[in-house]
Amino acid sequence: MTGTAVSSPDKTLYRYYLQALLVFRHMQRPGAVTGLTDEDWVERIAHGGRVVIGVRKEKTASIQIALTQEEEACFQLYYKQIRPGNIRLETFCQGFFVSSSGEAVSNVSHDVNHLHEIYKLACVTSQDVRRAVRSASQSLPVCKQRAVNLYLSSDTGNPTPQDIVDAAELLDSLSGSVSTQKGLNTSPGAGCCGSRMTMAGYISVLIGCPAATAAAYQ
Repeated sequence: MTGTAVSSPDKTLYRYYLQALLVFRHMQRPGAVTGLTDEDWVERIAHGGRVVIGVRKEKTASIQIALTQEEEACFQLYYKQIRPGNIRLETFCQGFFVSSSGEAVSNVSHDVNHLHEIYKLACVTSQDVRRAVRSASQSLPVCKQRAVNLYLSSDTGNPTPQDIVDAAELLDSLSGSVSTQKGLNTSPGAGCCGSRMTMAGYISVLIGCPAATAAAYQ
């Protein structure tokens, strides 16, 4: 953000992008995203060309995912350049996502819905996406179905970093099938936003937004 004054609303919007990335790109429940902590981020592991979050020896984190290196750069930008400005000594917030008031973000669904409204994107919920992923995975061998379930839930034992990376790459391969699920398309006037954008279009926008915004902040 050198030499550029970034407004508070833009910083909040950038946080929305990252939350949506976890919910719709990495298929995580909003509650799990809320539970992501600064400790989870600091203890992330570089493995297999990705960055794994939430795999620990001591305890299971609320979220277990494998970011791409580009995604990691976007999250690190938030962690280093935006989050510190929201931290208040009196609240001592340990959540990764922190509001401008210094409190841990408590309603990720609300934030993501607001992002949809701003860009008039298809109003798809995390449940819609996760349901479509599970449906698309039914054609896979049982072992790969288990890998999908592993990524969608943190309550699945003690996965290794490689397990998480493999599952993330499997989900990437399913993205085309997910985007064509009938329930994820919007017709003219359908949905709370009245958008004609399909889930495939939304994912394309979602993937591009954080990277483009990160470039503007640097």
